[in-house]
Amino acid sequence: MSFLKSLLFDDWRRKVIAIALAITLWFWASGNVATELSQPFVVTTSTSSALSAHSMQIGVPEGWMLVQPKQGASVKLLFDGPRTSLQQFFASPCRASYQAVFNAAQEVDIYEIPFSPIDLSWAREAEAKTYLTEIQETRQPLQVLLFERRKELSIPLSSAFLRIQGEAAEGYAAQPDTAVFSPNQVSLNGPSREVKRVQRALEQAAQGKGVNYELLEIARISPNQRDTMRLELGLSQRAKEAHLQMQPSTISISLPIRLSELPTVNWIPAATDLSHTGKPIAAHLQFNPWSISPWVATINDSALLGSKFTEKWVRDHIMLFAHRDRIPEDAAEGFTIPIEWALVDIQSADLKKQLMLALTVGPESAGAGEISVHKLEK
Repeated sequence: MSFLKSLLFDDWRRKVIAIALAITLWFWASGNVATELSQPFVVTTSTSSALSAHSMQIGVPEGWMLVQPKQGASVKLLFDGPRTSLQQFFASPCRASYQAVFNAAQEVDIYEIPFSPIDLSWAREAEAKTYLTEIQETRQPLQVLLFERRKELSIPLSSAFLRIQGEAAEGYAAQPDTAVFSPNQVSLNGPSREVKRVQRALEQAAQGKGVNYELLEIARISPNQRDTMRLELGLSQRAKEAHLQMQPSTISISLPIRLSELPTVNWIPAATDLSHTGKPIAAHLQFNPWSISPWVATINDSALLGSKFTEKWVRDHIMLFAHRDRIPEDAAEGFTIPIEWALVDIQSADLKKQLMLALTVGPESAGAGEISVHKLEK
């Protein structure tokens, strides 16, 4: 016990100093021993001064774009040197830049450049080159830069590009086929291969196969939606990841929400409900008595009425007529003129215009929407 006590406490000041010196020497030695460290750098093609402390700025030739590594990606580079020196180097801004220069034939859309971190221009050139030369170039994670020619394409927008998510209120449904786009045409800019994919999708849509390209963001329908939605949509995440850009960056869409089963009125007009308009070209040509048959009226937006869509409303506001002045002078016996319809007793011109677009009126059976002509005996 006395031996252990003397070992610990005899001449304890020198022992404490020795331990402190040993620890200091260990930290000094570990900081100055050469070691290999990796440091991530953010890839950018921007010339903005607001770059991160550890950024790798790649200058891209006009008409081209960098696709590998992608802009914004984090790329690790290997450095070799004393640990303390490397940590001090990384602790301060150590930005790097590289200007790509090449001449590619017009038919070439993809161009690859062998790359080494030694080729970079550094803010602290001497230190960076010292720490990089000890690393074999084949061991660096980044070996090549891949560029792709930039293409532009103007495309018309249609409902084929809409991807709808969610459901409207019970009994209502979205009507993408009648959606209105503003603007109805956009300009796409991006890698040639991706632009060509969009072009092929458009060609398939023109053949009635539908668009199999996710160009726009998803149009999300709000719960309990009962009327037209106004949406602002930009490029989909997939399109952004493919480096596509759209001008304008967002588009406005009016997406109609209508009743799934349209309000319908079936009625049988009276013989006196058909009006004859216009002066006949030839007095000896007259309409035959009208063969009365059932007619059908539907409305895709009954909210316009401010009341229920009923048979009384139809009889009060829908007039059927035939133009006598459209009977040609040489019309043969049995020549037919189509029966048309118009709105009456609607005070607002704007409401009348909207109702004309919302209403569908016609005979229940084909061929019943005409009236025939006969010749009077001279």
